[in-house]
Amino acid sequence: MAGKCLVDTNILIYHSKGEKCCTQKIGELISRGAFAISVITRIEFLGWNGHSPDLLPLWEKLIAAAIVFDVDHQIADSAIQLRRTRKMKLGDSVIAATALSFSLPSVTRNIGDFSNIDNLTIINPFDKQ
Repeated sequence: MAGKCLVDTNILIYHSKGEKCCTQKIGELISRGAFAISVITRIEFLGWNGHSPDLLPLWEKLIAAAIVFDVDHQIADSAIQLRRTRKMKLGDSVIAATALSFSLPSVTRNIGDFSNIDNLTIINPFDKQ
């Protein structure tokens, strides 16, 4: 999994709205074959009601370019622990558990959602602006 990054849903939404730093980060990850997401991010992003119907095929193509990690028992157990100990939302706990299970940094703007999780590296593309 070396070099791969797990991209959070909010980064994809910012990208869909034309946020340059997110578009650049996703483009860089795709070009390196390092663009990964949780199946939760796939559900959240493609199910987001902010997409116009005419652009949905474009976003489906973007998701098709990602490595999508499904939820297995290890990830589920880790997400359960995160929810119990950190009071995290379901989606955030699964995304964090996926990143931890594969030793991947998480690309997100929602730093607070993932703060104080041991061994989780956070990359915020907005920090470079």
